[in-house]
Amino acid sequence: MTGDHHVIVCGFGRTGKNLCNLLESEHIGYLALELHPDVVHSAMLAGHRVEYGDATQLASLMSAGLARASAVVISYEDTPSALKVLALVQAHAPEVPVVVRTRDDHDLNHFREAGARDVVPEIFEASLSLASQTLHHIGIPARRVRRLVQSQRQTRYAGFKDDSNASSH
Repeated sequence: MTGDHHVIVCGFGRTGKNLCNLLESEHIGYLALELHPDVVHSAMLAGHRVEYGDATQLASLMSAGLARASAVVISYEDTPSALKVLALVQAHAPEVPVVVRTRDDHDLNHFREAGARDVVPEIFEASLSLASQTLHHIGIPARRVRRLVQSQRQTRYAGFKDDSNASSH
């Protein structure tokens, strides 16, 4: 990949694809690594920047431009694999922030201890989004909804280590 300040997206499933679409809409460079050849082929035909590669292998991350990346996102749900990616990034580009998707907050501390800058537990975050939309539809002002959601995040993540990241989940 040419250029600097791109995001490496590990996985091009629904979550990775949605993230890449958002990055594209903001004119932010990215390169997604995906293990399923049919997904890579379809994505490339659709104009996405996706390559066949295993993010748990240093060669794939380096080929994707790890040394120049602005961030790495692990968009799939696989704790052992995510921990391998985190270890590689910590060993070879520790200044690059890594954001990890997880199903719930069960492994939050493990990911943070392994070097994740942020961990996004999808069940909890989906419940906050559902609550936010519901409150909006029943007439609660947007500012109040944002405060309520932020308060829930702070309360939920307060028990985990590295509280400096707690509010950013």
